[in-house]
This record gives sequence, C-alpha cells and structure tokens, in this order.
Amino acid sequence: MPKDQASLDESRRIRSLIDSRYGIPRSVMQANWSISAIDMSASYQDGREQSKYAGTPFDLSGVGARHGQLSRFPQNIGQWIVKFFTSERLGVDESYYFDNGLPTVIDPFAGHNSRLEAVWRTNRNYVGHDVCAEFQKMNRQVVETLQEENGRAMIKNDAQIKLVEGDSKHTIVYPPVFDLCMTSPPYWDLEDYGPEQEQLGNNKTYKGFLNDIDKIVEHCYSALKPSAFIVWEAQDFTKKGRFYPYPFQLMQIFSKYFALHQVIIVDYGRGFFASFASDIEAGKLVSKEHSYLIVARKRWPRTGRVERRVELSKEADTALREGRIEHQAGFGSMFREIDETGGS
Repeated sequence: MPKDQASLDESRRIRSLIDSRYGIPRSVMQANWSISAIDMSASYQDGREQSKYAGTPFDLSGVGARHGQLSRFPQNIGQWIVKFFTSERLGVDESYYFDNGLPTVIDPFAGHNSRLEAVWRTNRNYVGHDVCAEFQKMNRQVVETLQEENGRAMIKNDAQIKLVEGDSKHTIVYPPVFDLCMTSPPYWDLEDYGPEQEQLGNNKTYKGFLNDIDKIVEHCYSALKPSAFIVWEAQDFTKKGRFYPYPFQLMQIFSKYFALHQVIIVDYGRGFFASFASDIEAGKLVSKEHSYLIVARKRWPRTGRVERRVELSKEADTALREGRIEHQAGFGSMFREIDETGGS
C-alpha cells in the first residue's frame, strides 16, 4: 500500500471504525467487575463452609471456590472476546448451528453463567456444555431471566441459547459449525464443580486430568469452522506446595490441533491490600492478580487480508458519512467498556 496522504486517511478511518466497535485491544486487558452477571448461586453455596479467602485474590486460584464460592468470568472480557473473534452476522454461504444468521459460541465448561450471559449480550448464540446438573439448573434460570428482559426490551435480541447437560468428552460431537470456542476450564480438584462422577477433578492424577482436557480440546477442534478461534482463560496454581504451570500446559495441548495465535493477560485489578500479607510473606507467593487468555486458530488462511481491508475501508467510509466515527482515531483507553445496552 502506498504511503501517501490518501492511504494515511484510509488507515485512520479504519482505525476509528475498529476503535468504535471494541476499542484498540492491548496485550493486557483490564477486567471490569462493575459489569455483573445474573447470579443464581446462593442456593449452591448454602450449607458449604465459607472460606476465609472469599473475596481476596487467593479466591481466584480456587481456594474459596473449593468451599462453595463460584469463580467468575469478567463480563467485559467475555463480551470483548466474542465481538473481536467473531463477525456480527454469518455470510449466506456459511455453515451454522442455529438458523438465525448469527455466529454461535460453544463452551465446553459452562459453569454457572460464566460466559452464557456475556455471549448473549453480544447478540451471538451460545451452546453451553456442563456435566454439573446444579450448574445447568441455575443456567436455565438465567436463561428465563434473560428472556423476560428481552420481552420488555425495545430492541429485541435474536440470539439463541442451548444448554447440554453431560460429560463434554461425550456430548461435544458436532460437524464444523461453531464460530468460536470460549471457556475457562476446570482446575483439577481445586474447585467444587459438583458431585458427578464424570467430573474431571475426580482424576487421581494431574496427568489423567490433562489427558481428559486433551480429548475435549480435540472435540472442540472438530466442532469449529476452519479459521475459527478458540480462546480459553486460565491461571497457574499451587497445590500442596507444588506449582502447576496450567496455562502453558494448555498451550501444549492446543498446539496439537490448532495454530497458536497469541497470549493476552487479563488484569483482575485485585491487589496486595485485599489479601493476607502475612501469608504472602511466609509462603513467598505473590497474590494472584491476573490470568491468561490463550488464543489459537483452526488452520487460518494466509490470504484474504487485502480483501478484508477493502471491506473495512468501505464500512469506515459509510460510518464516517453517517457521523458514527471521527476521521482521526485516537489511541483511546486500553479498553473501551461495553455500552449500557450490553452490546445487544
């Protein structure tokens, strides 16, 4: 592309268009905990011992969740992932899961509304698998609440949700119809995921646990369209004094099936003063304040960048004429918050 004023103007218009959609992403993304998801977990926590670590950075490593506190997926990060790694609509010649023209996200570990609502609020479809009957019961309640909200809304959300109860090693059997796989996988036996015998945490060894994760990644590979992304959020953890580099082991598994694409850090923004300073000093372990987004892609084509730039240029010109973007795009903040409509 020639380096002249016209090309510079075009580049600025495209940047402004992308910035208006989801900000200009950075390698470190900030979790925004003010955007909360519908919470049906009170009954799940009844009768369980309340951990002293609840609400502290240690809780993010599963210590609190082992006693009934449920881990949370940042809603703004979930919505950004879906918006950034899928299109708004499917092409007429694309395969699909739901017949509504919208991309569909598959989640092999649905948990308790961790990503269901985040996906729905981007007006994309969601298919969530989980072996825990109690989690899926709560998720069905969340779906009912979202449907009631949608019934009152002026602008309707056309996205559909399907919940599949069962072991993902056996229930994820699809042709390549999904546009994104997004999840936060289990942490072996560190968290309370339910009483089902099929729970991956029931593996006696960490190696057996990783082998089961491998099987599920392979199934997700088969279910994704060519060029589709897989994005999993994970943290390392320590158990009985042994350190487990979980995200890096997940990357090794991904690389068997996918082309590794990028690693993004999610800053949770929960720091030293919220944790037990004496425990940090005694164990020489810093508080957990971040996680990793492991991004990989299914056999992406190396061609098409020119075609995509032409499409973006046309979209940017239209948006400029309609006054939806400015000619000059500033760098803006590290992450633009999802608007009050939730991206619907």
